[in-house]
Amino acid sequence: MTAQVQKLLDDGPVREFVRQRLRNKTAIFVDGPNILVKHGLDLAKLADRFGDKVSFKTCYLSREVPDPLIKAVENCGFSPFLCFGNIHIYMGMDAIDLAHDEQIHRMIFVSRDSALAPVVRKIRDKGIEAIVVGFNPGMSVALRNAATKTILVDP
Repeated sequence: MTAQVQKLLDDGPVREFVRQRLRNKTAIFVDGPNILVKHGLDLAKLADRFGDKVSFKTCYLSREVPDPLIKAVENCGFSPFLCFGNIHIYMGMDAIDLAHDEQIHRMIFVSRDSALAPVVRKIRDKGIEAIVVGFNPGMSVALRNAATKTILVDP
């Protein structure tokens, strides 16, 4: 790298622009039982809504879920994750792990459950955009308040 290019990269506005371009990735976490089973949200449309820079798409499911639902999740481009216990704990652990990846700048939590509020707040406090997608009635006020942005969709 030449000295001129290095000087440009070290310059504040240019450096910030390059950093933002490199960080332009999104992660989507879906609360399967709350969203798919109860409301039948179209995962393919959800992923398309946030563009082609979605690098992590996981749908958390209970281990009792039928095989056709697992296949449907896979067909939408999401990785199914079968949980043994509380799904929100697995979602939270993955989100906190991914928060250390400097390329992630946005995390989308598709849930209505208040159990995710502390995780969403922590993600937001780290400077990562934390979007919550959910439904009314039943959307947690604590979860909505923890997010940078809330998107309510029709069931």
